Amino acid sequence: MVQDKVSGARADLTVTPVKKSTLAVSYYISTLISTLTICVAASVICFIYLSNIGWYLSFKETVLFLLDVILLVMFGTALSSIINFFLNSQGQISAVGTIVSAEYGFICGAYMPVSSFSAGLQKD
Repeated sequence: MVQDKVSGARADLTVTPVKKSTLAVSYYISTLISTLTICVAASVICFIYLSNIGWYLSFKETVLFLLDVILLVMFGTALSSIINFFLNSQGQISAVGTIVSAEYGFICGAYMPVSSFSAGLQKD
């Protein structure tokens, strides 16, 4: 979205008879699809790894895990779309993206306190 603003592609799209809301939804859906593709592919690789080491998830756990991935991707895409709407350069998106990524990681629980790890991991 920001790159389209910088390159002028956004201005080209706004002169067409397409509504601005349709354009915004299109950006959201395209980002959602590409992010979901990557996250689901990574999840499948993780499931394959887990099965190779002998740890299996039940069907319910797998569905709940994939639902969690989908919901977090939808939330992250919406968050990035809202924030990127106000940015006008690639430098701005890099700076803001770094800050927001760290905050989003905390929101999603990706960053865990060291005290929650096992004793073996805490020593390293």
